[in-house]
Amino acid sequence: MKNSFKLNLLLCLILLVAKLNTSAQSSEILGKFSASETSRSVYLNWSIFAGSTCNGIQIQRSIDSINFVQIGNIPGICGSTTYVQSYDFTDDNPVKNKINYYQLTLGNTGVSEILSVDVINIQNRGYQIRPNPVTNHAKIYFANERKEEHQFTLFNQWGAQLFSLKTVQEYFDLDASSLSSNVYLFAITDSQNATIAKGKLVVQH
Repeated sequence: MKNSFKLNLLLCLILLVAKLNTSAQSSEILGKFSASETSRSVYLNWSIFAGSTCNGIQIQRSIDSINFVQIGNIPGICGSTTYVQSYDFTDDNPVKNKINYYQLTLGNTGVSEILSVDVINIQNRGYQIRPNPVTNHAKIYFANERKEEHQFTLFNQWGAQLFSLKTVQEYFDLDASSLSSNVYLFAITDSQNATIAKGKLVVQH
């Protein structure tokens, strides 16, 4: 039993060292690596330092940051011996309403760091509340690809206005810590005061 335990421990240490070595190798050749959501897709962009090359690039995605599947591949020699080489990839089918994790496998040089993007699916209602019910803080997501100013107005059950928020992002940051546990009404309007979404919001402390 003791020998078996020691052997398993040794194998774990070997795998850990190998992983650290491949990560170190990849960081030596990989420049910036970024991921961002755009129009319900995820855009990845990265670069490889001048003087560094690798044998192909695999783009991988996971929803648990552990089990990755390949979603793209750039074959052949990557990078350049003389200049910084940039690459990009668009994931047109990310897993909706989940945190999507991405990593690059650089042929013969290891694996990149892991990046995460929370992909929000704005449903037919025109908004999504995360988390729902709301505890202390929440984000109310809506479609605003042009980054125009919108307003969120919160009402009580009887229609009395409580407060309003403005944003040019695709979400409102809601601080509900001062609200009592209850059901509230809200409306999202654009810069022309046209209502683009309305609904109910449940606060549950």
